[in-house]
Amino acid sequence: MHAHLLACCLEKECHFLNPTLAEYGDFYKGTRGKLLIQTDACPRHKSVPNWQNRIAYGCVRLLYQLTKISRLLPWFPIQSGKATRNPLGKGLLEFLDELESRGGRIAFVSTWKIRNYELCAKHAEAIRQIFTPIPEFKQSVDDRMKRLRLRVDVVLGVHIRHGDYRNHESGNLFFLPEDYRRWMEEFASCFSGQKVGFAICSDAKQRGEDFSGLEFVFGPGNDEAGEYGNRRRDPVKRVIVEDNYMLSQCDYILGTVSTFCSWAAYWGNKPLLQVQSQSEHATPERFAVPSGPD
Repeated sequence: MHAHLLACCLEKECHFLNPTLAEYGDFYKGTRGKLLIQTDACPRHKSVPNWQNRIAYGCVRLLYQLTKISRLLPWFPIQSGKATRNPLGKGLLEFLDELESRGGRIAFVSTWKIRNYELCAKHAEAIRQIFTPIPEFKQSVDDRMKRLRLRVDVVLGVHIRHGDYRNHESGNLFFLPEDYRRWMEEFASCFSGQKVGFAICSDAKQRGEDFSGLEFVFGPGNDEAGEYGNRRRDPVKRVIVEDNYMLSQCDYILGTVSTFCSWAAYWGNKPLLQVQSQSEHATPERFAVPSGPD
């Protein structure tokens, strides 16, 4: 959602304040030390103090509640309305245009459903610059990828989402390590004369023996993960960003339906395949670069 909201704000040349990004904001060049996401990608040396993030979040929540008054009082200076991707509702850009025509200068959006792939594609380079991980986060991933690329010609990033997908949608998107291995081997068989390696990232602990015989590295998140997924601790927040960056540095990305791998493919401008059933095939022609994250 962040990329789609930001793309609309870049199109309208307005500022974007997202207090829910606070726990990850200091990990990226364009958001480090900032409550407002600007259109530049220059980081500040100091992070935003936690108390400022908490105050910003509380103020936004309070003002969001006040916007409900505007539904009764059209002259109220803070306006609101519904913006969804539902065909019966308004898109965010139309929502902003309507508020501006009514004299509104502050728009509050409380939903994850905002999508505008056309604007994400248009402003992709600016968004990538803003959400470039800070150098210290990139270093450990670059070292792992460098060692892997010395041994292989092509790298497939594999995102194994296990933690919360055990029960999500009745487990329909939960695939076992042997499923992913089968897709990995099928993908590698399509590159005659080239050696294919794998960068495996997961939110739950994966075992090396499940992928024995393949050239692979685990992402930093595998070091912090437990059997049933990551706990939301500060070190884990860091490795989440590192894992995502690792996927973005691969030549192709394989995963199931998830914003995590779709963001990595969008940010890295890499072909992505999101499998939804065990019967699917992981052949290169099925991969495509997304115009925006899901």
